Amino acid sequence: MKNNVYANNFYADLSYDNDLRFFKVIAGGNIWTSFNPDQIKGLGTSEVGTLMKKGKFSILAKWPSGDEYTFAFTLPNKQGADSAKANIEAIIVYAQGFNAALRLLRTRERVSEAEIAALLKTSQNQSGQSVREFVEWAISSGQVEGVYDGNQFVSKMTLQRETVRYDIVSKFEVNASGALVITCPKCGAGIALETKEANQKCRYCGSPIMIPRKILDMV
Repeated sequence: MKNNVYANNFYADLSYDNDLRFFKVIAGGNIWTSFNPDQIKGLGTSEVGTLMKKGKFSILAKWPSGDEYTFAFTLPNKQGADSAKANIEAIIVYAQGFNAALRLLRTRERVSEAEIAALLKTSQNQSGQSVREFVEWAISSGQVEGVYDGNQFVSKMTLQRETVRYDIVSKFEVNASGALVITCPKCGAGIALETKEANQKCRYCGSPIMIPRKILDMV
């Protein structure tokens, strides 16, 4: 049925591609149409027939053009229709968590493993995909740019910024008294290192300074 207008009946199967994350309506061995989980606007089940009762499962999907299609499938019994509905509801929840996790990687400089796992927890029942597998897929497929260190995702932009900061702070010298002196990347003042704390502040301009471990080990 298209836009509430009934069409002819035909034999078709509905399947879900877990890798590409879309549903396929297959008729005659060919993909008749396809749609994403977020296009689904309604699901329903019913019992049809008089003597030989069967289950009916329907799914309403909306296209970007505004057209709406309702696909109805007949199953051997109502239990089968209810099971199909429950499976698709689980896929929709999985897709929502998957997309939310992907948006987080795209909009945040750092995302912890726990934050990603919380969004993917509903997807574990679908594919058993771990946080590492999800992030590595997102990076390798070009969905996001960055690295995963086992505890968190760090965006490429953050890595580049911190690399520049490391190069600036790593410029140091030893003064006449033997003290290690670094240059403040903000005001250019020479600062003698007295502690091994990585995060310090310039005593002249107050700017925060991150001291690389390689330098701190020399103090």
